[in-house]
Amino acid sequence: MHRLLDVDLRLVRIFRAITESQGVAGAELVLNLSQSRISASLAELEARLGVRLCRRGRSGFALTEAGATVYEASQDLFEAVDRF
Repeated sequence: MHRLLDVDLRLVRIFRAITESQGVAGAELVLNLSQSRISASLAELEARLGVRLCRRGRSGFALTEAGATVYEASQDLFEAVDRF
């Protein structure tokens, strides 16, 4: 059974900031982290989950289907954390 670790929560929070900011550049301001650190965190989360969460580049930012699912689940997760 895979247990949710503190590092997972941190990575999911970073992913949420990227999503809500519509990209890494916007998340940089929100998180006060470098774009390279944010990108590395996103890559780490994608590796841990085994899915690509978003597409980004010249055409803009977009969640993949898996990314949308993870984002929606993260809302429930952090609401539960807040209630706890």
